[in-house]
Amino acid sequence: LGNLFAELAIAYYREEGRRIKIRIEKKNFNFAELHVRYCFK
Repeated sequence: LGNLFAELAIAYYREEGRRIKIRIEKKNFNFAELHVRYCFK
């Protein structure tokens, strides 16, 4: 039972990590885009 729970936890955290990384990358991309737009005004 403990082993199964550990595997589930690892899989869950891997998915969450990927989701968080995507969110951070999107945020950084939006920030860069805004910065470029501001520079060219």
